[in-house]
Amino acid sequence: MNDAELDSLIAALRNEADEAAWHVGYMKIAVDENPLISDRLNGSYSGYAGAIASSAVKAALILYCARAWDKAEDAVSLRRTIAELPDLDGLLKRRSIQLAALGVNFDDTYTFTSRHTALLKAFGEAEASVTHGHIRLLRTEYFAHRVIESKERKKLASSGVAIEPATYDALLQLAEATILLVGEIGYLWDRQSNPYADRIARAEAYCREFWQNVPVLRDVEKALR
Repeated sequence: MNDAELDSLIAALRNEADEAAWHVGYMKIAVDENPLISDRLNGSYSGYAGAIASSAVKAALILYCARAWDKAEDAVSLRRTIAELPDLDGLLKRRSIQLAALGVNFDDTYTFTSRHTALLKAFGEAEASVTHGHIRLLRTEYFAHRVIESKERKKLASSGVAIEPATYDALLQLAEATILLVGEIGYLWDRQSNPYADRIARAEAYCREFWQNVPVLRDVEKALR
């Protein structure tokens, strides 16, 4: 894969991660502030809109993780990107050329190498997560298709992994790790800082403020009757 093709692949990963970061922020608040949100929505008819939004965001994150870790050779995925990314020496050479083109003269080899090492470690840990099996199961049996006793279910059963839905915590951990990996790949490739930790934190803050400002909907509906 040439540089232009890898540019396009990483840009596509970033586009997906941009949206997923906001979904992660929303879901974190949906979990952390569940008593507050429940108090705003329970006992109301209009509260169903909030429940539908949460369900849609959860589905979007499940499908995001399934796409981002796709094993197909032509997929826009982390696996393919890591496989195509130059090794450390190649990245350092590219980095040196980039800095020279900017007229910048400093040596950040230590920081760059440390982040490359951390990226590969984080990638390996995320790739090994058992949550992938649960997400593929949900994707195949409920979202992308409607299949009973899918191949994914049989694979999980034969591997000894408990067949159970991915928990919110497990889904959020994998989704956030995936998004941060995209940001680190981008940093190593074209020097752009990894924006996703800040973006997720900002999404959390906005969503928390939203729910804090939503009135108790049953009271509003009662007043309008």
